[in-house]
Amino acid sequence: MEKSSKCTSKQFFLLGHLVFFTQLKRSPNSKSKNQSFAPRTPAPVPTSNRFDALGNPIPGTSKQNTDSRGNTSHEKPTPMYIRGLSHITAIPKHMLKYGIQNYDVKILKKGQEAKIQLATVDDYRKVQSGFKKSEVPFFTFQLKSERAFRVALKGLHPDTNTDEISKELTRLKFIPRKVSNLANRLGEKTGIFILELDKSQEGSGPHPIYKLTRFMHYVVNVEELRKKKQPVRCYNCQEYGHTRNRCNLTTICSVCSEKHATESRNAPNNDLSWNDEVTLA
Repeated sequence: MEKSSKCTSKQFFLLGHLVFFTQLKRSPNSKSKNQSFAPRTPAPVPTSNRFDALGNPIPGTSKQNTDSRGNTSHEKPTPMYIRGLSHITAIPKHMLKYGIQNYDVKILKKGQEAKIQLATVDDYRKVQSGFKKSEVPFFTFQLKSERAFRVALKGLHPDTNTDEISKELTRLKFIPRKVSNLANRLGEKTGIFILELDKSQEGSGPHPIYKLTRFMHYVVNVEELRKKKQPVRCYNCQEYGHTRNRCNLTTICSVCSEKHATESRNAPNNDLSWNDEVTLA
């Protein structure tokens, strides 16, 4: 067999096996013969924000609100959840009564619960107040703008008056909303006080309350509150996922499951378990 003097397909026979040799491409960093070595003109850097169009509100659905301090905000109100078929079907009637047009309703739990999403904070407060007066069973959550900055103040005497603590905080240029003493499981006072302050003083850095080391002539320590590991429980309806502060559902006793408040139940003389339940509630 004569060997061909020219191998156009780059095929060679080696020990009876067909071997292909493929020429590899050059590295992308290498310069080809026809490539120009002239300096390239850099691409222009965009100076405008291409996401500006996403921030434009849809006409008729503006969420611009004014809070009690006169500050303008674009806060989205928290949803409301209504129970009961008769109350759910009466939602359009309630909204017409309150003069509200922009709202969305989503049916949950096979028609036994409805989620209402309002457009503005003003509408949210109007509906919340109206539902309470009409005794509509519902629950909702705290607005983000109403949430306070909460810390634990340690080092004071357990019997320190909370009003005096609030006055001293005001004198130190803080804005207290609420001061409460943290009780233990037996209902006894402790030396830990929960301070709820206005968030306007928080700023970008740590809150100035953390610099407090002397308070009312006591050596004190301010610490961040520990987050609860267990799920949030409502001590009004005994359900999970919300608190009793904004719950308008049917009141259920945590001891006997009857329709009354746990605190109003007549305790047996030696029923210690009932006392523990009341303390936790």
